[in-house]
Amino acid sequence: MCLRIPIRIKNIRAGRKKPGLLRQHLTCMRAAKTISNAKVTGEKLGAAEVMFIPGKV
Repeated sequence: MCLRIPIRIKNIRAGRKKPGLLRQHLTCMRAAKTISNAKVTGEKLGAAEVMFIPGKV
């Protein structure tokens, strides 16, 4: 976020009993999105992949 480098995360929690994003992960991602004016894809419960493209903090 500070370096403004886009990141894609795949296979989130793969192999776990409940794979994908959980509520606490979404809360953190949404806070980072707000702080950095980011564009985010895959922002939903259970998402196995997200793309985070930060803007200016």
